[in-house]
Amino acid sequence: MKSLEEKAKHATYMREWRKNKPEYKLKQREALRRFKAKHPTYDAEYARKWKFKNQEKAKINSKNYRLRHPDKIKKFKKEYEKNNIEKKRCRCIAGYYPMAKQCNICGSTENLERHHPDYSKPKIFETLCRDCHNKITKCERILLEIIK
Repeated sequence: MKSLEEKAKHATYMREWRKNKPEYKLKQREALRRFKAKHPTYDAEYARKWKFKNQEKAKINSKNYRLRHPDKIKKFKKEYEKNNIEKKRCRCIAGYYPMAKQCNICGSTENLERHHPDYSKPKIFETLCRDCHNKITKCERILLEIIK
């Protein structure tokens, strides 16, 4: 069995090899395109299941992606702000108002965030921890899909 150092060395070698072989990339893209044409919903379903089963790995992967591609993240953030002016305005105004010292749902004191049920009322927000905020936001999205 290979040691971690050998695996890392091999991974670096393979990354460089793939970078220098444009025909390899084209072949891979074509294979992926054919697969997605055959299985249009597989990609999203698989990703959702994998993220749920491997939450810690998903967080690490996400963090690594942000570190490797700061220019893409910056571009995405600018685009997001341009498309969500009301949310940005609301967050800026709410920043002047103090948050509670703990989550309104679970009582946690770490990773606190503001949750705005209505962005047109920036002074009205709940203090939630990141986990509770994600759960509430997900529930709201599901309800909106059902209503539509």
